[in-house]
Amino acid sequence: EYMGVPEEMSVTVEGLRAEISKIKERNAATEAEIKRLRKGVVDQLIQAEQEEEFITNRLNKRLDELRIEKEILAQQVAAEEEHLARTLQQKLAKVLISLSTELVRTHLFTIYRLPKKKSNFFGN
Repeated sequence: EYMGVPEEMSVTVEGLRAEISKIKERNAATEAEIKRLRKGVVDQLIQAEQEEEFITNRLNKRLDELRIEKEILAQQVAAEEEHLARTLQQKLAKVLISLSTELVRTHLFTIYRLPKKKSNFFGN
């Protein structure tokens, strides 16, 4: 007997105490595992947020580069259009001058040659 408790009950109490001790140890191990897993999840979330921020920053930088490139190309196209317009105006002016000159020559040639042709035309 142990303090008035029969021996078979004492063994059972000791067994229960041992079982409670084992359960407490398993509970502590489980809590430690849960804590470790939670920390792992938090670490993964932090890493995912950092990667997301890195990707977002990289994409924003690329967008800025593309906007700048677009602006440069737009300026180049505008300059090329202006150059082509000037070149075409100059060529058109030369063609108009050439046509005017040719028209004047033809007209003068017709004026000075016409009397001879009239006399030849009427058989004179």
